[in-house]
Amino acid sequence: MTLKQRLYSNSPVPRKDWLGHVLDSIHEQGSVDGEISLDPVVQEFKDLIEGDSTLRMLAGSMFHEVPYHDDPVGNPQVREPDTMFKMINHLLTEAPRWSDQAYDAGHVGLPLNTIFNWPMATPSGHAFFLHPKVNVQLKKILKKWEQYLSTPDSLNVVSKSDWLSPSARRSLAEDANLVPGKSYTFEEIYICDPTKPHHGWKSWDDFFVREFRPSVRPVHFPDPPIATRWSSSTGRGPRDQDPTAVIVSPCEAKPFALRTRVNECDSFWLKGQPYSVREMLSPSPLESMSDHFTGGTIYQAFLGPTTYHRWHAPVSGIIRGHATIDGTYFSAPPLTGFPGPEGPDPTAQDRAQGYLPHVATRAIMIIEADNPDIGLVCFIAVGMVEISSCEIDPQIVSGDKVRVQKGEPTGMFHYGGSTYCLIFQKEARLNWVGECIPHVHEFHKNVAVNSALAFAQPREKKRLEACVDCS
Repeated sequence: MTLKQRLYSNSPVPRKDWLGHVLDSIHEQGSVDGEISLDPVVQEFKDLIEGDSTLRMLAGSMFHEVPYHDDPVGNPQVREPDTMFKMINHLLTEAPRWSDQAYDAGHVGLPLNTIFNWPMATPSGHAFFLHPKVNVQLKKILKKWEQYLSTPDSLNVVSKSDWLSPSARRSLAEDANLVPGKSYTFEEIYICDPTKPHHGWKSWDDFFVREFRPSVRPVHFPDPPIATRWSSSTGRGPRDQDPTAVIVSPCEAKPFALRTRVNECDSFWLKGQPYSVREMLSPSPLESMSDHFTGGTIYQAFLGPTTYHRWHAPVSGIIRGHATIDGTYFSAPPLTGFPGPEGPDPTAQDRAQGYLPHVATRAIMIIEADNPDIGLVCFIAVGMVEISSCEIDPQIVSGDKVRVQKGEPTGMFHYGGSTYCLIFQKEARLNWVGECIPHVHEFHKNVAVNSALAFAQPREKKRLEACVDCS
């Protein structure tokens, strides 16, 4: 298969249709109103690029470095920065729409990613989307879009002709039906009221961060009250597994990677995508704790834009630190770009997930587990593409909460796909649930949030060494 065939065969119709819709809208508006007036945040982005010779060069080059003028079957594409600005401007008052074809291709709900998908796969695009000034402006743009997506005006797509259409509800329910032999409808899975307009949701974002009904995702092996717990050193068998030794999935996600003996620093941008613990925690006060995880284990999984986007505590314990890091929004490593050995990633950042926890916008939470055989656990929520917010629970951020219970909600993503990592210390001896191990199955389904992910075995050293509380 040629480069063009490989890139285009995965998702031609959704990308073509959405770009064509926006380009037609921009042309029509320009024909009626003359020069299109840009929103102040988009104008500021344009002024930044046009006023900086390096950024102006990169912005122009990244479109010309795409190895064809039209797409592989002749449809015109975005070819210069001015059209990019107008398309972003149009997006600020348009919520992501549902499309059966886009869902099948893995592109549903990602309009900005559709604009940037090809230029970000070029050498100039790699440099452009890594630039700190560009990401400051992209954050402002995403925040402006977030404001719209949090208003009732964005509900026009949360309708029976769009995200609540029979095919959409059926697909969303299929994503969430993970218990063999059981099948629930969309309305049985999510808290909503189908008798109300828009099923009772107040905005697009309210729909996006929809919650499961309480019985849908029970916590596997829930921890008993501290006073009634037994020691993990009593030699109980699997049927009598100590609940505190069970780590549950903090998100509804598909397994991506499982790495052991990770380095404190490594070349995370190269093929194979090794993990570099210090970069994942930097720049933040938690960087000083990277040595606690050097030589440890990293598990990573991917959340599609149609799945449940709230996080839950993987273990019970004390929060020893948390931080939110402003990073990149649309950066992808060179290995997934046009010059890469395997050609560009057709769905943008899917193959780049090992790279993203080092550079993308992310939220970090370090928990000292009650069970000393688990020790310290680092949870990293990583924003991908459209994400403009990785929101830690306000009680945790405010300092009102220093303890979490396994399965308890701890935060959420907003506005797009995402990925997460769990990092364990090298002393933790973990047995992983088979369905959670990446690449064991050809086609992975989501691992249900709050389901068993791994079981901690007794350590050789029974007591966890004291760590610095950097919260």
